[in-house]
Amino acid sequence: MNFHQRRNNTVRASRISFGLLGLTIAALLGAGSFGPRWRQRSDSGPSARDLFAIAADFDQEVIVLFGGRTGNGSVRDTWEWNGSSWTRRALFGPTPRFAHAMAFDENRNRVVMFGGNDSIGERNDTWEWDGVGWTKKSSVGPGGRSGHAMAYDPVRGRVIMIGGQRDDLLLPATTWEWTGTQWRSIATGGPSRRFGHAMSTDRNRNRVVLFGGQIQVNTTFGYAWEYVGDTWEWNGSAWSRRSVVGPSKRYFHAMAYDPVSERTVLFGGRDQFFLRNDTWLWNGTIWQQRSVLGPASRRNHGMAFDVIREEVLLFGGNRDGYRRDTWTFAAE
Repeated sequence: MNFHQRRNNTVRASRISFGLLGLTIAALLGAGSFGPRWRQRSDSGPSARDLFAIAADFDQEVIVLFGGRTGNGSVRDTWEWNGSSWTRRALFGPTPRFAHAMAFDENRNRVVMFGGNDSIGERNDTWEWDGVGWTKKSSVGPGGRSGHAMAYDPVRGRVIMIGGQRDDLLLPATTWEWTGTQWRSIATGGPSRRFGHAMSTDRNRNRVVLFGGQIQVNTTFGYAWEYVGDTWEWNGSAWSRRSVVGPSKRYFHAMAYDPVSERTVLFGGRDQFFLRNDTWLWNGTIWQQRSVLGPASRRNHGMAFDVIREEVLLFGGNRDGYRRDTWTFAAE
């Protein structure tokens, strides 16, 4: 029985128990006790950084973090969060890099990493983390890139990737999937060319959710960068645009799916005017903002689901410098 099957059984049991005890607990603690909340967990662990990659390993029940950009340049260390603390697991593997992407392959129980920017430029290599060490799987594929996004497609049973840029030019909006041995192009329609967008896997609805990013538009003097605020979903075979209403247009925000509340959680990023510290939930139909105190505004941070705490975890990012704070969010 995998994590998601165990989670479904636990949720069913807890909902029955809560239905019996809910009125008594609410009377004792107050109705506001069960609202959404951010809690700071740690200021230790990985050094202050941004543009790292992070993914929830549902098999080992940890969150894996690799690389990123620090005040001393890019790094190559691997860390795991076990629900209460960070542990450094490896100092070697992929080259030091930033603006790469990772996702957990639930079918093969591996964290898959692709691309990013190192001292040479945008990379085209694929690596896998098995909980013990990194293995380089391929040096060929979709083309070197940074600022792309990856997520697990529960319909196809594979990790997919879209977007990114190379040499300050946006790459074609091709959707790629990782078979375990090679990358394959599976779609060319859908979201426009972009980078700095975010994706997450909605396991309740078997969809991959994508929001925002930065695009290039033609002007009289060449091209200019603009932010977008559109929401797209991938159903295993095609993309569909679901909404243009919700969070402000932004890029380098972060998202993670919360299977407890069955919502995709979005936090922060940079819009046209400010760094943001707003929290939004996507239920598959609409975005709803949650007005809760929590992390300071930031961009280039990372989020993933904490299997042990059953909450969404946020780490690091950049706001007036690199950050190393760890937070968790309970949507309900």
